[in-house]
Amino acid sequence: DQILKKQSQHQNDPRIIDFADSRKVEILFEGKGYPVVVAEKALWFGNNNLKKAEEWIKEHEDDADFKEPLKLPEDASAPMDVDDNEIVNDTGENPQNVIQ
Repeated sequence: DQILKKQSQHQNDPRIIDFADSRKVEILFEGKGYPVVVAEKALWFGNNNLKKAEEWIKEHEDDADFKEPLKLPEDASAPMDVDDNEIVNDTGENPQNVIQ
């Protein structure tokens, strides 16, 4: 159980993993060299559109939490349900509000 718990800490929210098109994750991971966590997040925010995902990556690659797994609010089921102010990191803090 500890191994599974530790492994899940280094993965995106399961809803993001399920949402991301695996072929597009592979393109971003193997073809472009982005970590899987980043590829999944980009596809989440790009609504599974590869071009929009790459634009999201370019816009956010300098963010401190760029390579960190994304955890979603309990009630989010699709990208449109997520407000940037509701996203939390592994510590339970909202990265956008940590530094103000």
